[in-house]
Amino acid sequence: NVLEYEPEKLCTIKGISLSKAKAMSANFRRQAGMRRLIEFLASANIRPVIALRMYQYYGDDALQLVQDNPYILVSDAIGATFQEADALALGHGFDDQSAERVAAATLYELAYNAVRGHCFISYRNLLAATSQLSGVPDELVAESVDTLVQSGELVRERVAGCDGCYLARLHEAEAYTAERLLAMTQTEYRRMPDTEQIAARIEAQLGLTFADQQKETLRLACQHQVIAITGGPGTGKTTSIRAILALFDVLKLDTQLAAPTGRAAKRMSELCSREAQTIHRALGMSYNELTGQTAFKKNAQDPLEVHAVIVDEMSMVDIELMRSLLEALRPGS
Repeated sequence: NVLEYEPEKLCTIKGISLSKAKAMSANFRRQAGMRRLIEFLASANIRPVIALRMYQYYGDDALQLVQDNPYILVSDAIGATFQEADALALGHGFDDQSAERVAAATLYELAYNAVRGHCFISYRNLLAATSQLSGVPDELVAESVDTLVQSGELVRERVAGCDGCYLARLHEAEAYTAERLLAMTQTEYRRMPDTEQIAARIEAQLGLTFADQQKETLRLACQHQVIAITGGPGTGKTTSIRAILALFDVLKLDTQLAAPTGRAAKRMSELCSREAQTIHRALGMSYNELTGQTAFKKNAQDPLEVHAVIVDEMSMVDIELMRSLLEALRPGS
C-alpha cells in the first residue's frame, strides 16, 4: 500500500529521495496494474499479449476501461477476437443485447471481411452476418449501424449500385486513392521527347524489337503521370517495364522499382538488372510488435526522393498500402 499509494513515506528510509520513491512507486504501479489486468483477462482465457497491448495503449486506465466495456478489446489497436471479448463480457454479467456488444460484433464483421480483401460489404449482408455472429435480431444491428455511422466509426454509402458499409479507415483510404489517381490521370506533360528515336535506342540497348503497343506504352509513360499495364503471362509486361525504365534513364529521371512482396521485388531486380524493394521497405516501414501497428517514415511531409515509381504485381497491393504509397509520392512524380 505504501509503494502504491503513499510513496513519500519511503523517504524515511535512509538513501531514498522523494524522486527515487516516486520512480519506485510508478514502477510498482505499472507492474501491479499489468498483473491485475492479466489476471482479469485470464478469467476468460484471453491471451496475455492482448493484456500487454491493452496496457501499452491505455496505461493505468486499462483495467477500469475493460471492466466497463470488455468489447473495447475488439478494437483495431488491441486485436482480440469478438469471441474472446464476448466470453469475458457475458461472464461478467453483460446483457447479450447490449449496445456495446452489438457494436463490437458489427465492427468485427467488417474487420473480418477486410482481412479477406473486402473494403466494404453490403448493408444487407452486414446485418445478416452480425446477427448470426451475435444472435441478436437484425433490427438491433440496424440500430447499431446507425449509431456507428453517427460516431464516425463506420461509413455507409452507395457504391456501384450497392448499399455499402465501410470501416472508416478503409473508406478514407479508398477515397484518397481514387481522388489522387483521378488527379494524376488528368495531368499531361506537354514537352514530349522524340519517343520514336528513344525507342530505337532502347531496342538496340536491350537487343529487342518492340511491338507497336509497347512503343505506344513508352509514349504514354512520357505523356501521362500515371499509367497501368495489364495482360496475361507472356504478353510483354516485363519487357514494357524494362523499356520504361530505360526511357526514364534517358530522360534522367530517378526511378524507384517496387513490388508488394519480397519474392516479387527479387524477381523484378533480376529482370531489370536494378535494385527493387518491397513497397514497405521503400516507405521505411516500422512495426510495433506489441500493438501490431505499422507506420511509414515516408509520407506527404517526407516524400520519396524520386521522380518516378514503377510497381510490379500491383493487383496484390491492398488499399491502405496503396494509400500510403500515393501519399509518399511528390506531387509531380
